[in-house]
Amino acid sequence: MNILGICSASAHEDSIGPWVRDGLARAALAEGDASGAEAAWAGLTNSGLERLRQPVPWVLSLFNRGKLALQAGRTDEGRQLLEEFLHRWGGLDLPEVTQARELLAP
Repeated sequence: MNILGICSASAHEDSIGPWVRDGLARAALAEGDASGAEAAWAGLTNSGLERLRQPVPWVLSLFNRGKLALQAGRTDEGRQLLEEFLHRWGGLDLPEVTQARELLAP
C-alpha cells in the first residue's frame, strides 16, 4: 500500500508490452520488413515474465517467427519454433495450428 492507500503492485501486474511488440511486428511485416517483424516478435518471445501475463501474443509469436524463419531458409530454427507453438496450442482447432502442421509435414 502506498500513502494513498492504493496497492501499487497491481499497477505493474499487466503490461501492454506484448501487444505493442506484436503490433510493431505486424506493422513491419505489412511494410515488407520481415527482419523488423522477426525482431519485434523475438522481443516478445523473449520478454520474460511479461509474456506470461499475455500468453496469446506470446504463443502466436512462436508461430509467426517459425513461418518467417522457414521463408528465410532457416529450416531448423523455423521447425523448432513451430514445434514449440504446437506444444503449447497443438490441441486447439485454430487455423494457425493447421498451418503449422502443414508446414512441418514432410
